[in-house]
Amino acid sequence: MQRTRLNQLVDQSRSQIERWLSNPWRLTSMYIIGFLAGFLFANILSTGSGAQSRQDVLIAFVTLLFIEWISSNYYSQVREKRATLAEIIHWFKLGLMYGLFLDAFKLGS
Repeated sequence: MQRTRLNQLVDQSRSQIERWLSNPWRLTSMYIIGFLAGFLFANILSTGSGAQSRQDVLIAFVTLLFIEWISSNYYSQVREKRATLAEIIHWFKLGLMYGLFLDAFKLGS
């Protein structure tokens, strides 16, 4: 690749974000934010599809494919070489699954 200004800008911003996330407290806070964002998305997804009562099966199937795609990408990487963004997306997936399970328990009782 050529060393254009845009290329250099992207590389510099990526290294700045990696340095910013090298602090363990910031990284942990990003994991928590990812988890809570997944939980919020699960509540929005289940409430929206439940209120409309249309295409529930399709939404469940797409959500399942999304979760499995994240899992396959996350676990196919070597543990030492995983990117920080992959870890944050993994925590998003965990929040999504937790939110869907919690909604299922609420509906079952």
